[in-house]
Amino acid sequence: LAARGLLTPVDARRFARALVEQDDLDAAAALVDGASAIDDDASRRYIQGVVATARGTLGEARALLYAAADQLGDDAWVQLGYARLLLKQDEAAQAATYYRRAMTADDEPFAALGLAHAELDRGDPVAAEVAAREAERRAARSLSHPRVRAEALAVQARALVAKGGRRDLRRAEALLRKADAVEPDLRESLMTAGLLAEKRRRAGQAIGHYRRLTEVAPKEAEGWYRLGRVLLAERERAAGRAALEKALALDAEGVWGKRAKQALR
Repeated sequence: LAARGLLTPVDARRFARALVEQDDLDAAAALVDGASAIDDDASRRYIQGVVATARGTLGEARALLYAAADQLGDDAWVQLGYARLLLKQDEAAQAATYYRRAMTADDEPFAALGLAHAELDRGDPVAAEVAAREAERRAARSLSHPRVRAEALAVQARALVAKGGRRDLRRAEALLRKADAVEPDLRESLMTAGLLAEKRRRAGQAIGHYRRLTEVAPKEAEGWYRLGRVLLAERERAAGRAALEKALALDAEGVWGKRAKQALR
C-alpha cells in the first residue's frame, strides 16, 4: 500500500513509527519524500519530525513536531512524539503538558509512563509515582504487552528511589522484583536498579547494572552517561571517559549528551 500511495494519513503515521522502531529511517523518510509520498501536510511534518528525532537532529525535529502536534491534537502518538522530544531537550515541564494531552486523547499506558518520567525530571517523585501507577492501571485495562506493566512497576520504583527514604528504598526493591518477574532485563528496571545501588552507595553493583543496561539498550545515551559518571567517581578514568564519549556521540544535541560533555571537562 505504501509503494502505491494508498496509505491513509493515520496509517502512514503508524507505519512510519514502526519503521523508525526498526531503525529503517530511510524507508520512513520515503513515506514523505518518495514517488508515492503522502500529501497530508500534518502527517508529513510528523513523519519528518520522528525521523529527525531518531537521527539526532533535534532542532529540526522540534519545529516539525510542534506544528504536527498543533494540527493533530486528537492523535495521542503525535502528542507523544513531541513530548518525548521535549524531554530529550531537558524541558520536562513543557513535556508534561503534552504527555497529559496524549493521556486525554488515548487510554493506552505509554503517555502516563512518559508523564512519570517528566515528573521525575522536574524533581517531583510523588507526582511521578502517581503517574506510574496510572500507567500500571491503564496497562491492566488494555491489551498492552506485559512488559508495559513491568515498565510501570519499574518507574514506580524509580520514583521511590528519588524520594530516598529507607522505607521508599525497600518498596522500590520489592517493585523491581515484581517487574523482573514479569519481564527480566528490562531497560527501565536496570536503570532503576543502578540508581538504587548508587543511593545505597554500592558503586560496584551500580556499575554492574549500568553495564548490563548498555548491553540491553546500546543506543540509549542515559545508560552510557550513568555508567561513565560512576566509573569516573571510582577512578576508572579511561573506562569512564569512554562511556561518556559514547553518550555524547549518541545524543549530541540532547540532555544526556550535554551532561556527558560537561562531565568530560
